[in-house]
Amino acid sequence: MKNNSDDDTWSSLRTKKPKKNAVTISPVKPNIRLLILVVLGLLTIGIYSQVLRHDFVSFDDTVNIQTNPHITRGLSLTEIRWAFTHLYDGNWIPLTWISHMAAVQIFGLHAGGHLLINLILHLLSAFLLLTLLEKLTGKFWPSAFTAALFALHPLHVESVAWVSERKDVLSGLFFILTLHAYTDYVRTFFLSSPNAFVGDPIKNLGFPTKNCGNDNPNESSKSGMTHQNRSYLVALLFFGLGLMAKPMIMTLPVIFFLLDYWPLAKYRHCEESRRDDAAISKQQSEIASPPARNEIMEKIPFFLLSAGSATLTYLAHQSQGWINTTQTVSLKIRIANAGLSAVKYLRKTLWPSDLAVFYPYDAPQSILLYGSLALAALGIITFLAIKFRARFPWLLTGWLWYLVMLAPVIEIISFAGFSMADRYTYLPSIGIYIVIAWSGAALAEKWPQKLPWIRKAATTSIAVASLFTFTQVSYWQNTETLFKHALDVTQNNFIAHENLAELYTKAGDLNRAAFHYENSAMIRPNAATLNNLATTYFRQGKWERAEQIYQSIVKQDPSQALSWNNLGQVYKEKKKFREAGNYFARAITADPKMISAYAGMAEALLEQKRLDEAAALIQRILHQYPNNQDLLKLFEKIKERTDS
Repeated sequence: MKNNSDDDTWSSLRTKKPKKNAVTISPVKPNIRLLILVVLGLLTIGIYSQVLRHDFVSFDDTVNIQTNPHITRGLSLTEIRWAFTHLYDGNWIPLTWISHMAAVQIFGLHAGGHLLINLILHLLSAFLLLTLLEKLTGKFWPSAFTAALFALHPLHVESVAWVSERKDVLSGLFFILTLHAYTDYVRTFFLSSPNAFVGDPIKNLGFPTKNCGNDNPNESSKSGMTHQNRSYLVALLFFGLGLMAKPMIMTLPVIFFLLDYWPLAKYRHCEESRRDDAAISKQQSEIASPPARNEIMEKIPFFLLSAGSATLTYLAHQSQGWINTTQTVSLKIRIANAGLSAVKYLRKTLWPSDLAVFYPYDAPQSILLYGSLALAALGIITFLAIKFRARFPWLLTGWLWYLVMLAPVIEIISFAGFSMADRYTYLPSIGIYIVIAWSGAALAEKWPQKLPWIRKAATTSIAVASLFTFTQVSYWQNTETLFKHALDVTQNNFIAHENLAELYTKAGDLNRAAFHYENSAMIRPNAATLNNLATTYFRQGKWERAEQIYQSIVKQDPSQALSWNNLGQVYKEKKKFREAGNYFARAITADPKMISAYAGMAEALLEQKRLDEAAALIQRILHQYPNNQDLLKLFEKIKERTDS
């Protein structure tokens, strides 16, 4: 049989007569196909090439890459073992950690090199998505349009231009590779003979053989079994690797069912084979397993991998305190926000404006109202997709692809403190692109005279998306540009204020740091932010304002050791050493391991000329921390005072 994508369609492989919803092919010349791929590659590289000059950002990059000793030491067996045996920062993603280690091994801590790897992975995924969709449907132009939107859509900037989101582009690559292998596995059902639907996907695991009316199932099994088993196992391997990059793809087995419906039409082809093949024997009918049962059985190993990944993810999130935190945000709010976020993602997919690295929750009243409307809208769209599935099968597959892939990150069970995130659309949005692309193709087939307008609309949408993406990439240049933009396009963004405040604090710009801490504290007052604000005031010499804030913190929560310690520092600067010593003592009571509080108390005793007490305190704490240089220096200072 000729292996050519221009005539390699499911309908032509299955039967000689036209079938309902059969794939039709518009031949594309090889040079045109190559040109489209080159243009797509050059456009993507041109837009994203600016990331080579970008820096790490303080949001996750510092913790995950720059100050993570397991990453900064590069590749080694010890660190690879760590990647597989530890939950870190709320994740079990060993493959992603290993990829970061490899990047450090090659580029050191040069952010541009790390982002280059992200870009390469993203571009490979776009090319593979194009070939996958063409292999599935036989249609090049809708496949190319879908791949172009995937490569160039602004919502995907966060996944590519953020070093910490290596997990998105890496898991995305294995996600698409898994679908390629699954497609090859399914193709063996049709390639074995014109009327064959034969398979033994996991022969050695005891799952039933399926047969939909093959004249000689044993012969077909011999001819097609080896390749089929190989494709199946490769799909399992790729899926496992993808889960080790990011567990979000755990819903991929459900995507198999959607592709089985359209464009593979496995169940329909099987039923047609049973009806059309009059030569099927009674014996063959008896050994044939029900198609629905077989479709489930072949996917069980994938669901088992998903279950394992989900369990590890749950444990990792629990270690961060992200599970069962309904006292922070109620379950009712989370469900409403889930519906609202799904609609917002859809809106940003169709018109990608006001994109930010962090989206805070809206007011609870707004979430409940608009979230309820959003859930109703999602229900209506789902109902229409099901109702018109016979005429527009791609609508059901694409829409459910979108909803199913969003499910793991919709923030109902787990809670990370934000209402939504652009990176969560990286793979779910493919479903929406499929709906748009194949709806456009259907319009072109129904009204050929509209084809020029459809082409113009497609070209314009890609051009507009490219312009938006180029601008969005520029915001990821560094921490300052990223969070300034977030403040411009969102409201009450306390995370943006806090990150800018930390940035300006490190730069010594205390006025701007205080401004952003003040704004963050007004939006979401909490001990950490208030303490940072008071410390900024203290460094500015505004001791009275700093003291007021510290006092308010410990009054509300006496266990705040850091604030007690900082009160001691304020009174030490005021030369009120007795009061300072009392505050340091309260800090030690709240946190017996706070070394700075011991040092502060010893200095307060020293200034009161209580040298013996100061020396005894330092000696006692030095037994626990014998190598602490600050304590050693202070002890020498006390000895000098004593000797003099």
